[in-house]
Amino acid sequence: MLKIMLLGSGELGKEVIVEAQRLGLETVAVDRYEGAPAQHPADKAYSGDMTRDGFLEYLVERES
Repeated sequence: MLKIMLLGSGELGKEVIVEAQRLGLETVAVDRYEGAPAQHPADKAYSGDMTRDGFLEYLVERES
């Protein structure tokens, strides 16, 4: 199954997640704030500082 990771999970991101799922994609939402809008419908969600060295690399490795 194809998977997308959305960096930034606000209201617009929520729409992207819902549409991606409708198309059959697995979804991962990442945001600085836990409970951001797009994290609720996403298949998986992570919260953390995306500017921190190694954080995004860690998530990509974990989700690969």
